Amino acid sequence: MLLVPEALWQRLLEMFRATDRSVEQIAYLDGLESGASSVVTTITVPNGVLREQSYRVSPDAMSEAGKHLREHSLVRLAQVHTHPGSWVGHSPEDDRRAYSQERGAVSIVLPDYGRGEGTLAEIGFHVRDAGGWTRLSGDELSAGLSFLPSILDFRRR
Repeated sequence: MLLVPEALWQRLLEMFRATDRSVEQIAYLDGLESGASSVVTTITVPNGVLREQSYRVSPDAMSEAGKHLREHSLVRLAQVHTHPGSWVGHSPEDDRRAYSQERGAVSIVLPDYGRGEGTLAEIGFHVRDAGGWTRLSGDELSAGLSFLPSILDFRRR
């Protein structure tokens, strides 16, 4: 289960929406693993080459975007990238350029260059297994991704 604090998810969406060009974008979700759950603590945006229908992250840019992981005992939990239209599947190019080909790697695709709401119903959530990348849906998706409240305020006024 990938647990993403709502405030971090909203910040990621704001960053994608703030880009004034219509290009695909890429970011990584880094954090901590604890048993069957992983908790996102950090959004990492690499210095990628962003185009209308693709993105690329060079080995040097990937290295730069991963230097903090060891220093803070974090792991890369997922990648999030955008597509130009409403399709949120994984293309062969997406398959090849994913941050990892290890089983259990997660790739989240947002439609419309990330300018939507970013809800579970809207995204593509893909997990790498022995046969390749598989998109989860329905109950599988609910078991794979959850948004955590970032602030709980129980004060009485």
